[in-house]
Amino acid sequence: MARLQTRTDELEALAELRAQIRREALDRQTPVLALAILAFHLGIMLGGIAVFVAGDVLWLRVIALLVSTYGALGIGMTGHNASHYGVTGRKRVDRALTYLTMTVLNGISATYWRHKHIRLHHSAPNNIGHDTDIDLLPFFALNEDEVRAARGWRRRLYRIQHWVFPIAIGANMMNLKISGLIHIREEMRWRGRRRMALRADLACLALHVALFLVLPALIWPVAPVIGFYLLREVLNGYIVFAAAAPAHFPPEAMFVKEEGGGFLAGQIYTTVNFRTGFWGRLVCLGAEYQIEHHLLPEANPLKMRRVSSIVEAFCRRYHYPYRRLGWAEGVVKSLRIVRHPKPVYRLGDLLGELR
Repeated sequence: MARLQTRTDELEALAELRAQIRREALDRQTPVLALAILAFHLGIMLGGIAVFVAGDVLWLRVIALLVSTYGALGIGMTGHNASHYGVTGRKRVDRALTYLTMTVLNGISATYWRHKHIRLHHSAPNNIGHDTDIDLLPFFALNEDEVRAARGWRRRLYRIQHWVFPIAIGANMMNLKISGLIHIREEMRWRGRRRMALRADLACLALHVALFLVLPALIWPVAPVIGFYLLREVLNGYIVFAAAAPAHFPPEAMFVKEEGGGFLAGQIYTTVNFRTGFWGRLVCLGAEYQIEHHLLPEANPLKMRRVSSIVEAFCRRYHYPYRRLGWAEGVVKSLRIVRHPKPVYRLGDLLGELR
């Protein structure tokens, strides 16, 4: 079939794709299964913490800490899906689940997450100046334009950033938490429902602090409690990077700027999938199918394997690339871009240059 030439052609093709997803019921959520998986991840997160605290054998405590971190990632991924109304399909319930999983259990502002991830990232992934996920300035430069524009200490830092970046990944979760607090402070000027949501956010963050810092400090010495919390945050930073970066950081996921390439090009050229095994699928909960997730955020994340065959055929039909990497390959390539920053393409030129 001929390539899509106009905006109307693109909208009709996308509408056809979404209609096929509806016909095959791939947009219907499976709340019982999703909540059972959440319960599993919550159980191993809390169980891992308990074994770590109560255990006195080093290797057992290390395993318990890793298992707990795995559970925390699964909880966060459920929160990601809930923010897209992809757990129960009921907006009020999924909003409450977002606060529970993101804010109470992981300490990340739900309102900040919706702003950063849904409003900015999903509307224009890997778009320079719009998608904050790829903006690590002033400390790290991920694209060639940022390196060329650097002066003074930044230029010197970017020459060695590939040595610093792997260490800095451990601060990923704390950065999300601090950024969330800054976002809440800046947004408190709003009135009405938005301000109510911010207050709910603050209440959930206070509950997170109470559950994971204050209450444990009433039982154990303060220093070990804080040390354990920070250790978990560092591990969470690495595992979140491993689950998120392979979709948009590797060279196959292009950095773009400006508008004009259309919705499909803007989503597909900037995104890649990565392959996982059973335990990877259980914790990523559909996030490994990023092309499908970006084109069809309404699709059931637990049915993405079936959705992927439809989307791959769609991409081939309309001459769009459909890229997938191994998980380890995606992580390694994500780390390499700080040594070899990626070029930036004009979104409007992608169709003509890269098909």
